Amino acid sequence: GAYVKERFGSDFINILNLVVNGEIVYCSANPRRLIPLKPPPASAAETLFAAVNVPRYMLDLRRAPPGVSPWLHQVHDHWNGTGTVQFATADAFDLVYFVSPLTSACVPQAEAGP
Repeated sequence: GAYVKERFGSDFINILNLVVNGEIVYCSANPRRLIPLKPPPASAAETLFAAVNVPRYMLDLRRAPPGVSPWLHQVHDHWNGTGTVQFATADAFDLVYFVSPLTSACVPQAEAGP
């Protein structure tokens, strides 16, 4: 995200999807595979975003108040459901979309014919 923002500037808006709890379903697998997401460690940024205790919200990082902005530009752990990656949230992304819990929506599988 940081590299794309550097190249395209304000012509590009990058959205970070933060997910805490829930599951991922591989809908195209037969049989479908369910992967429960592990909770983030206390050090992960997702833990702080989850503390708002709102199941879904969007946040514009470009308009963060002065008391929060420095933290958003520092490198933090970010949880992907299985491990962490470190980056500065506001340096790589413009918006955050937070979801907890994540649920997958799959089209019902057709019944096998005779």
